[in-house]
Amino acid sequence: NWEWDVTKNVIYWSDEVYCIFGLPKQEFGATYEAFLDSVHPSDRWMVKDAVHNALYESKPYSIEHRILRDELSPENPLKVKKTTRFVHEKAKAVCDDTGRVVRMIGTVQDITERKKAEEVMREQSAAIRASMDGMAILNKHEKYVYLNEAHAKIYGYDSLQDLIGQTWRNLY
Repeated sequence: NWEWDVTKNVIYWSDEVYCIFGLPKQEFGATYEAFLDSVHPSDRWMVKDAVHNALYESKPYSIEHRILRDELSPENPLKVKKTTRFVHEKAKAVCDDTGRVVRMIGTVQDITERKKAEEVMREQSAAIRASMDGMAILNKHEKYVYLNEAHAKIYGYDSLQDLIGQTWRNLY
């Protein structure tokens, strides 16, 4: 969790957020600008836009973006390298009695492993779709939940959707 005192421009992070960003407490400037320095340059516009909309239009946000953090190189433990991590961040603005935004509160979660798994699944799915061999996935009721075009053609179907939900026994 984190909290940003907008009037003082001071950010308070939980220990876990420091861990996610790979920063010891004493090395983080604890300002919005210091936080933006950790955001991947290509994603800063999106983060700034989400924060702007939260501050000036009272729109909470839920976004995924990349951060850059220093990590020791496995090849050379004396060398520090920048690595990219993916995070999911949610936040909303909090107003005082006059309606002026005085702070923002939010959460941040490291979703790097999920993003890596999604990429592997995309690559595997593309390989299955492109395969000349017929491939299919059936559920426990022997119904098609996925198949590639080659599999459909083996049975004389042009549309994959014609087979989804059918049992393989219905094709014989």
